[in-house]
Amino acid sequence: MLVSVNTLSSFLALAGFTFAAFYKRETTSISLYAYGGTLGGLNVFYADSLAYVGFVSPVGASVTSNITVNEDASDDTVAWTITANSTDASSIDGMELYIIPTNGSFAQVGFVSSTNASSLPTGAVTTGFSWFGKNAAYDDPSGALNLFYWAEPVTETDGLWRLMWNQAGTPTNGSVPITLKSTAPLPATPDTNTVAELLL
Repeated sequence: MLVSVNTLSSFLALAGFTFAAFYKRETTSISLYAYGGTLGGLNVFYADSLAYVGFVSPVGASVTSNITVNEDASDDTVAWTITANSTDASSIDGMELYIIPTNGSFAQVGFVSSTNASSLPTGAVTTGFSWFGKNAAYDDPSGALNLFYWAEPVTETDGLWRLMWNQAGTPTNGSVPITLKSTAPLPATPDTNTVAELLL
């Protein structure tokens, strides 16, 4: 027997479900990793209310921490908040991720306290974050999904990049386009010669 969408919807409604509930996804906690250029899955982390990529801290930063991002993929009107992976930086728990998607902008991604929204930079937004496949995206008011994350090298510190939102899409200061994923990089696989040497 063929079952139409309307019939199936009615059946689920009678059973106490709706399609929205059926597909509802709970808030999940993830880490974000940057891929692109020479960045093969480097971790996104917090430093003094700004987002960086790499494995070293910015010079002079007072609070730095690896972070977990709390997101609800089913609702892009909910801000993505962060939790510090270190108890020493627990003061940043609950801060919200923001970008500045104004025309022509090239601005560092950052974090703001949900109780101090007045400190947001002009044009910044804390909602609209979504996914395009496995890539973090921004769903703008027109409904378009944008993936304008870039990494800008910090010239005075090797192995460190600023996480940028590049609305203009123009390379600046050696920056490169990247994608943000929740997928951690695979561990390096030793080549045949290395395996042979380990077995000796």
